Amino acid sequence: MVSDSVKLYNQQRPHLSLKMKTPDEVHRASIEEINQSENLRSQVST
Repeated sequence: MVSDSVKLYNQQRPHLSLKMKTPDEVHRASIEEINQSENLRSQVST
């Protein structure tokens, strides 16, 4: 029951403070941004 609530909160319920995105969406976008940034850095340093 707790795991279902956490899943709902993080994956399905949009949050006003996150501009109506879910915490999961925001987290995944930040990880993607970090990966892209690291890829650009590695291209520049070679």
